[in-house]
Amino acid sequence: MCLKAPAGRYELEWRQLDEAGYQPTVVDEGSTSGIVVWKVAFPDKQGEATYPITIYFPHNYPFGIPDLKADRTFPVGRHIESRPDSYLLCTLADPGNSWDGEGETVRDLLERQVQRALDIHLGRIPPESAEALEPDRPVFHVEHQPHTRLLVQETNLPVEQRYGAIEIGLTSAQDVANPPIRLICGVLRTIKASNGEPIARFHAPSDRWKPFYVGDKNRIRGRWVRLQELPSDYSAVGLLRAAEAVWPAVRTPHYRDRDLDVLGLLLPEEVQYQGETMESWVFVVRHRRDRKKKQGGPGFSMYTMRGDRLTREEAQARTPRLTPLQNKRVVVVGLGALGAPLVWQLARSGIGELRLVDNDLVEIGNIPRWLTGVAAVGNPKTHWLVDYVLENFPFTHATPYHCKVGGSQPGAAAQLEEAFEGADLIIDCAANRAVSQYLAEEAQARAVPYLWAYATPGAWGGNVGRVVPDVTEGCWYCAEWAKALAAGELAETAQGYKISRPPSEPDSNVQSKGCFHPTFSGSGVDLDSVSNLATRLAIATLCRGEPGGYPDFDWNVAVLSQWDKEKGIPTVPQWTTSPLARHPECPNHAS
Repeated sequence: MCLKAPAGRYELEWRQLDEAGYQPTVVDEGSTSGIVVWKVAFPDKQGEATYPITIYFPHNYPFGIPDLKADRTFPVGRHIESRPDSYLLCTLADPGNSWDGEGETVRDLLERQVQRALDIHLGRIPPESAEALEPDRPVFHVEHQPHTRLLVQETNLPVEQRYGAIEIGLTSAQDVANPPIRLICGVLRTIKASNGEPIARFHAPSDRWKPFYVGDKNRIRGRWVRLQELPSDYSAVGLLRAAEAVWPAVRTPHYRDRDLDVLGLLLPEEVQYQGETMESWVFVVRHRRDRKKKQGGPGFSMYTMRGDRLTREEAQARTPRLTPLQNKRVVVVGLGALGAPLVWQLARSGIGELRLVDNDLVEIGNIPRWLTGVAAVGNPKTHWLVDYVLENFPFTHATPYHCKVGGSQPGAAAQLEEAFEGADLIIDCAANRAVSQYLAEEAQARAVPYLWAYATPGAWGGNVGRVVPDVTEGCWYCAEWAKALAAGELAETAQGYKISRPPSEPDSNVQSKGCFHPTFSGSGVDLDSVSNLATRLAIATLCRGEPGGYPDFDWNVAVLSQWDKEKGIPTVPQWTTSPLARHPECPNHAS
């Protein structure tokens, strides 16, 4: 349903609040800010107290739910997000979907949700009566400074440890002018007790990250404090005060490295509602801008940031069915419009190891349907993608094999032998029949699953298929014979099942200036239909037989049609699947 803000909506809201005795007053008419702000007096129906509530109507009201903010006289509890200036009341667990802007008003929120939160905070009713039961996550009350990042691994510090020193590996630092401040990104690499003895050392998740975990070049020394009680104020000043109560020494900043003082705080949090608990990190960063301290004001800037967990468990918490991938090794041959997106999909899915084979460089002509943009031009596709994977997906190991499959390049055979050794799956995105024949034979000889994917000119269609040793009856050649039979390319006496070839745009080859060889036209958004299904099939193949893994498909070959040849228009992608049985015309199975 599409709602239109009805005329007189604010008049209705005002009248309801006034008639209910909330004594509304205007704080901001919204003529400049676009945000209408009112204040009401909220009376406790079961007591004598009255609490000021400020109502912030969003610019898209009534489609968006209003923010209701209390002041610090409102009893504290889990239904308040503490902010430096006020308390934001949590009225609905899923406001984007549970707020009914057509049928509900602010009066309804006050009388139902705010009164219920007040009763819970005062102990009148059990928390289970709330609109939703969610874990208490105070870390999210901390305002995170944009363009900063501090990654932490799992920390289980001895309970008797209350404070000490930390070391941070700096990955980047940026000075901005307005306001003048030094923004940092890094990793937590060492935690020390109050006596200076290390109680936790963290190791790089991959070789690419080692420079940030060792040596003094990128090191920032700071301090840490464990809070056993949650602070009432989650601003930088409030967090510092809470830390000072545990360790008064942190009041004075220690600008030991890069004019930065970093204080880490461990806060208790719920993993599940009133159940399992954990500790999470937040950080207060003080930056000394002026060592002589300018007259009339502080010579430092200060901000807060949340620690984010750099663990495989956290990275895959939203994708439990993909957990088996973390121990799988995959070879991808061909890193063009299909192979490059497939590599990215596998990396973000948590694949354990990628071995990337190609001999091309990235060119401007690749960009409209490649993974990244102009920054990659001039680089080998293998090396660029490996760098991208290692930097962004630290739990995936990746190796480049910049060589041509076939030809007379010295050392190519040795590189391919290394790439194939111990692989769990060989993926063929080379769009080259000779390469496909070679890879199909190699996979069969090594008893390794083989998967192929290609698109047709114009990206009108495509083909994805696989052969799993001792499971798939047919082979790559069987699929080729079935396509040839369907196309009428075999003798009239030929028999067996047929697999239609995908449609293709006639005369669609193009020769880009500066490109080494012709290619076909076709947009990346259409080609993604092929690479996406190829990725899904690869994941399903790798997870076969794994408890709780991604379920397998009930087919082995799929043919795509996504263009109406007669009308010359795109269509909804249509896939036709086949089990890939042994083909009677295939000599690969001749007795």
